[in-house]
Amino acid sequence: REEFKIAERRERESAKRANERAEREKAMRARAEERVDSADARAGRFEVDRNSATAECHRIREEFKIALERAQKMSAEYKKEAELLRAKLRDGLRDTVDKQQNAEKEASNLKSKLIRAEGELIQY
Repeated sequence: REEFKIAERRERESAKRANERAEREKAMRARAEERVDSADARAGRFEVDRNSATAECHRIREEFKIALERAQKMSAEYKKEAELLRAKLRDGLRDTVDKQQNAEKEASNLKSKLIRAEGELIQY
């Protein structure tokens, strides 16, 4: 009868330890599942962040292309405008030089007329 009580107590202790072990394993499995879920959530956030960053890169690249095209177009327009201004300046300089030469010829003619008039005046 004493051996039966001892065997029963050992069996209860063994069952208790088995239950405690099962609870610990259950808790460890739950923590492991939480870590897996957390890792999945982080991976999902990373994927969203990566996709967002990729989309942002594409958007920036497109904006850069548009800005570059605009800059090239403006550069071409400025080159055309600069060439037109150079042509106007050349024409203006040419006109100024022509006017100056004409004025010098006119001054020379007037000087010659003045000299002749003075010569005629002296003769009288």
